[in-house]
Amino acid sequence: MIDTCRYDVSNCPDYFEPGSGCEVSCRAPFYVGTGTGLATCPRENTDPEKQIDLPLDLNCTKACPEPSPVPAGYEKVNGQWQCATGYLGTAVADCLVDSIFSSTTRTVVCVARVELKGCDPMASCQPPTLDQCIYDVSDCLNVIGGTNCSLRCRSPPYEGTPVNASCPYGNLDPLRVVDFTPPSCELRCPVQEVLPDGYNYSNGSYVCLDGVRYKYRGQRVQGEVWYSTRCAEAMELVQFQDCTQRRAFELDVLRRPSNTTGGCFFDVFPQACLAEDPTFPQANFGRGPGGSCTVSCRPPCSSPEGQQTLICPASNLNAQLPLQAAPVLRPTSSAAFFANQ
Repeated sequence: MIDTCRYDVSNCPDYFEPGSGCEVSCRAPFYVGTGTGLATCPRENTDPEKQIDLPLDLNCTKACPEPSPVPAGYEKVNGQWQCATGYLGTAVADCLVDSIFSSTTRTVVCVARVELKGCDPMASCQPPTLDQCIYDVSDCLNVIGGTNCSLRCRSPPYEGTPVNASCPYGNLDPLRVVDFTPPSCELRCPVQEVLPDGYNYSNGSYVCLDGVRYKYRGQRVQGEVWYSTRCAEAMELVQFQDCTQRRAFELDVLRRPSNTTGGCFFDVFPQACLAEDPTFPQANFGRGPGGSCTVSCRPPCSSPEGQQTLICPASNLNAQLPLQAAPVLRPTSSAAFFANQ
């Protein structure tokens, strides 16, 4: 079948007699060429379905209009298509001429178009997944390929030197994370305005009031406010409304020369005693250092000593210490129990 989008056969009859011919040319605006040629039907033809022979010396070249609008990612510079800024690859422009049969006009409609391909959008890199309480990654959101961003310590309370992270030029993966090495961040807690009982701050050091010296060591803590039971492990947690400002300091013992062993004995944080036996009345829980309470046994238990006074030692540092001198509890006999009912 003759490509009527390539050749203009408007001067040719619908049917050719053997040995006859007609003048054909390239069909504009879809194809361009020089001159015309003679299309013929061979004299010896005996095939009623044979197409005419087109001139071999008639060269027709596709002529596509400029695309409008130009697809994203492409631009034409000095007559050549190339990838636009932000895109990577080699631009390829194909001129296509489509023959579309119209059922309305019962004719072939020709459509010429430029198909551009080969350029892919460069993707931004994503920020690293780091502890946002320590690191500030806000500068590394959607980093363009070939550029850098800065990873910083979240201050306060962390301090350190920022480092560069980079997104490689030509990145096509939208899920790629920037190339990075995290900065070295050190927790710097402020000097506490109010210190726990038994402590003092002097010349950059935390000191027990009995003279035992401590050195400062930062340690990040997330949780409830708590105090340990030993002076050497005393912790203070300063809490704010979000995790980015939670910080803590730990005071480590630098023991001075002494014949005393076993660490710091200074009563820094007196703790409440606990009556852990479930047979004790709830009212006896929570006696503080030096406090006392009276306990008795609940039926059917009894104690020959009757009620006893239990004492929490005045120098207690153990928050889990039961009350001292708890009575020995034992069941009464069944007969004695039912006799009293």
